[in-house]
Amino acid sequence: MAIIRLEIPCARHEAHAATAREDLPPGLLGLAADEAADGWRLVGWAEAPPAPGLLAAFHALAPSSPCPPAICPEPPRDWAAISQAGLDPVVAGRFHLHDSAHRRGIPPGRLSIRIDAGLAFGTGHHDTTRGCLALLSALARRRAPRRILDVGTGTGVLAIAAVRLFRRAEVLASDIDARAVRIAAANARQNAIARHRLRPVRAAGLLHPDLLGRAPYDLVMANILAGPLLGLAPTLAPAVAPGGLLLLAGLLELQRPRLVAAMRARGLILLDRGRGPWPVLLLARPARRPGARPGPGPLLRAARRGTAGGTRRPDEA
Repeated sequence: MAIIRLEIPCARHEAHAATAREDLPPGLLGLAADEAADGWRLVGWAEAPPAPGLLAAFHALAPSSPCPPAICPEPPRDWAAISQAGLDPVVAGRFHLHDSAHRRGIPPGRLSIRIDAGLAFGTGHHDTTRGCLALLSALARRRAPRRILDVGTGTGVLAIAAVRLFRRAEVLASDIDARAVRIAAANARQNAIARHRLRPVRAAGLLHPDLLGRAPYDLVMANILAGPLLGLAPTLAPAVAPGGLLLLAGLLELQRPRLVAAMRARGLILLDRGRGPWPVLLLARPARRPGARPGPGPLLRAARRGTAGGTRRPDEA
């Protein structure tokens, strides 16, 4: 499949606004902001040569640009084979991530996870995934969550890591993409993860009966994009049990304040604001007061009102 790359110069505030959107122009597969020495630019990807309407919609994301979007077609290639050829093992926290070509030489004391590059997002080589793995490793020294949800699981790398770290945990790994769900299940099998410990589920948002049936969760993870994270805020926050944790990644530093404000407005407190251009956030729901009577839970109430939902867009998971 040939991928068409679109690029256009933009202002910083335009990059912020475009990547925080909850929807993409029709025909666009993904959207990212790139900061270079000469300024900011928006980058988009399409499966087919863009029609005039798509070009106009993409240009409208950067109205300050005096020039139309540049179109850079890529020739058809076996992207999975190309990416696998250049992927070295990744060490993040207690984990050693590798593909089938690097199955030997696992350092002593490391938790091995085998993830072969392919058609789902998440091999561990992006800063967001490495940051999530490092934060999970630190959490394991003081927490032992048992009910875990990984939203937008991609290859399932974070779900597999959670099973490796927390020996009594059971993990639901959801994704809107059926192909990603199949790949996550295959990766769980090749990492010898028992089916009762990790179950991939195809779900858009958190309205799926299996996700509602296990809520609330001791730990919720979502490594997707800032736009979908904001769209999911009304259901991500209620999915966290009293005393539970919410781990968020896939956002740029300039998008962090808005996302933190959205979660604070829903009763969560910020424990770790993250560092670097791709911060990983850790939030918590305060523990229930002694003697308080448990109700049906805010996520279930949202489902009854029909206000829960959301989508995921392509990103490193």
